Amino acid sequence: MLRDSLPTEFCLRCAAEANPALGLDPRYAGQTEIVEALPLTDLLKTELRTLFSSTGPNLRNRSMHGGLLEIESRRVEIIMSSGVATAIGVPGLNIDKDPYIPMNAAAVALKALSGLDAELAPLGLVHTGSTNWTSHFCLDAADLGFATGLSQPMLDLLNDDEQRSSVVGFVREAFPCLSVPVQLGMFDWAEPKPGASPIQLFGLLAVMFEPAMRLVAHAAGFPIFRRGNSAGVRVARYRMLDEQGFLSPDFLTWIENGLPAGEKTDAKYTISTGVRCRDAFAHGAISNFADPIRKAYGAVMAKSLYLLVTAAINQKI
Repeated sequence: MLRDSLPTEFCLRCAAEANPALGLDPRYAGQTEIVEALPLTDLLKTELRTLFSSTGPNLRNRSMHGGLLEIESRRVEIIMSSGVATAIGVPGLNIDKDPYIPMNAAAVALKALSGLDAELAPLGLVHTGSTNWTSHFCLDAADLGFATGLSQPMLDLLNDDEQRSSVVGFVREAFPCLSVPVQLGMFDWAEPKPGASPIQLFGLLAVMFEPAMRLVAHAAGFPIFRRGNSAGVRVARYRMLDEQGFLSPDFLTWIENGLPAGEKTDAKYTISTGVRCRDAFAHGAISNFADPIRKAYGAVMAKSLYLLVTAAINQKI
């Protein structure tokens, strides 16, 4: 699903940059803001709202923020829909039309991407000169150098059996519903097994970033909701990976305080840079997944998760 929705956002932001008459800054405009401004057919706009609108299924944002992870509350449905269930006498359940199962969510993203390409191309809104906006999300030369410097040390750390056992043991006990995807994201992105997709494993690392931060923050007693009032209605929204949320000074200091002396140096900078790498992936700004880029971005995200988990272990949350 994410793999298919990322090119869609990439195309939207490129189109906004290629058409200054829209009056939108492709770096900051929301996805639905761009959708509404572009001269697209109503049918395509409806499909794109399904991906990006907060008043609809919002498939892209729910998946990128960890809201579509397969957790225990849905496990019975999955079992009942499998052929194994009926074979042992469990009543069957057809969830083929559920918009949130991976197959259907991916189909929506692919159809929207195909339609977007077909409608933008004749308008001249997709061309090689419309990608300057990506530099807003991607690491600059200094940050990329820092991330590249983490690459080999992080790979060595992930291959250390003792460290791996410590991280896996904590993740399995602390949040078992995320155990497998967190392990795949942290450990398998760098050296994919034969047949595995490097992009998908890199994506799993990026997707796990926010749920892991949120769960640790919640267990440590930090607020994970922003509460407010919208048109007279009380609302609660998850805190995000920003200075008002999980990059707040108090939470970053809590992480730093839980680290051994040798890991405290650059810990806050590492996590902040890791969030930038995650955001670059989330907004479709990374178009090159060759090893130098993939391993630099992946290393700093994996290191950030490692610091988070280490702090949680040491502070016995």
